[in-house]
Amino acid sequence: MNYLKEIRLELGLTQAAMADILCISRANISLVEADMRKLSSDNLVKLRKLKMHSVQIPAEEMDGMEELVQNRKMELKRHLEMQIEQIEVKLSKAEKTLEIMTRKFTASCEALKLIRRELKIFAGVEDYEKRLNEQLNIQKKIYIDNHPSARLIHELNILALKSNLELFRQQLAL
Repeated sequence: MNYLKEIRLELGLTQAAMADILCISRANISLVEADMRKLSSDNLVKLRKLKMHSVQIPAEEMDGMEELVQNRKMELKRHLEMQIEQIEVKLSKAEKTLEIMTRKFTASCEALKLIRRELKIFAGVEDYEKRLNEQLNIQKKIYIDNHPSARLIHELNILALKSNLELFRQQLAL
């Protein structure tokens, strides 16, 4: 009896049900069971992964299986390495941005103090007061844009990037 038919019958599946599992047509199942066609390596991998059977798949059907599995592992490894590189770049940029935000916030706080002090001193000089008020508004915007709450969001983004990086490195190690 054909190994696929033996597996299918052992599981109590119809040809249509087995075709659904393997994502091929019922007619192809029929041809494989009649030994007129072989299952693709992908479908042999599916059978193996599902661990649906205790029947030994013939050696001639397994030709190239190990190579296919090794190729897929290498593809996954390359994909993970690329993702790690991309996350490392994003993380580096995010950390630099956070440093810049912190410096801008600190400088903005100092500028606001100076402007407020000058406003008190030169409150009577009309043009000077107008110019200082404009500077005050600019510094307020910088202050808000780089406020600790904005930095906190950025820090959370950095933590998420670090977590993703660690997960991908763990997957790569498997």
